[in-house]
Amino acid sequence: MAWLKKMIEVLMAYYTRTRRPVYLVMGMCVSLLVTVLGFNFDASWRRQTEAGVEELKVGTSGGAGVVGEVVGWAAVAFFVICASIVVFELVREFRAASRKRVICVELRGLVDTTATPLKSAIPPSYIGRREDCLVNVRDYLTGTPPNVQAAISTLSLIPEQVRLRCGDTIQADVTVVAGGILQVPLLFYAGMLLNDGGSKEFFDWERTRHAWQELAGIDDGDRFEVLDTDVLVEGIEEVVLAVSVSYRIREEHLKNTFETIPVVRLQLSNSALNELWSKEKQVALLDQFLKAINKLSDRGIKRIHLVLAAPASLSLRIGSAYDRNMPEVLVYQFEPKQPLHYPWSVAMPRAEGAHAQFVPTQQPLH
Repeated sequence: MAWLKKMIEVLMAYYTRTRRPVYLVMGMCVSLLVTVLGFNFDASWRRQTEAGVEELKVGTSGGAGVVGEVVGWAAVAFFVICASIVVFELVREFRAASRKRVICVELRGLVDTTATPLKSAIPPSYIGRREDCLVNVRDYLTGTPPNVQAAISTLSLIPEQVRLRCGDTIQADVTVVAGGILQVPLLFYAGMLLNDGGSKEFFDWERTRHAWQELAGIDDGDRFEVLDTDVLVEGIEEVVLAVSVSYRIREEHLKNTFETIPVVRLQLSNSALNELWSKEKQVALLDQFLKAINKLSDRGIKRIHLVLAAPASLSLRIGSAYDRNMPEVLVYQFEPKQPLHYPWSVAMPRAEGAHAQFVPTQQPLH
């Protein structure tokens, strides 16, 4: 029954996609046929000649008539051509569905999403055979304290798991759909592990409905304020980069852990939880983030302490764009009830084949 499921997915994708001109032409053909078959009219033209009176009559009261037949057959011909195009497209989409793969990478950690798996939230418009790739680190993260290094080791297997599910499918036919509910440092690392392969789409957890959701919202045009690097003096090689998207990162929380390290900020004018559902906006924010990293690198910064207050999907997206040639990055976890509000971080790997490392914060950093 796999072929039937694929055909249903193809039909659903056609039903939900933007209508194309071929459907408009088919609709016009049907309208013309209804008009010709259901509307009667008569017309005649006469002229006097030497041979007598010549008369031309057209109409549909006694049948379709000359004009009616011409229009009717033309409508039928156009309808058949358009229907053939649709059938051809359906066959092509069906073959593509057999060839393509959609790899669903669900990172299960802080929230038990067993009843609402990410795979079930992928709409039919994603053409290809669904391949489930569940990465469950919940047991490591729900303990006190969490076993972050064990979670990192499990996450490090993501590239190999994705490759196994791709099989011999070429990258152009692979779409990776990823989503997860983990601590921000682990999401960033998981995104970094997904930076190879085919195209990527990130879903997020909708907090009020307790369900996965595609990023299909409208871009409101809000962007990060301009990065201010005036606090950086000559010779500084490390900096705290505070990125405020879901909420505004407070100065006192940063000073609690980073006593004397200079802080630069990327922040939205309107930070809010559960409101970043535009893929276009996320891509624009990512572009600003990368430009900020390049700007810091040009200033001689070699280590970035990244404090990221962002939705899971944006954390994954930013991680997927991190390059090993960028400055060293440590991504911090925020725990406001701990003596040090940023008690641990994950150092992103820079050497080929290396894994991320759990780094506890033993004392305030200078």
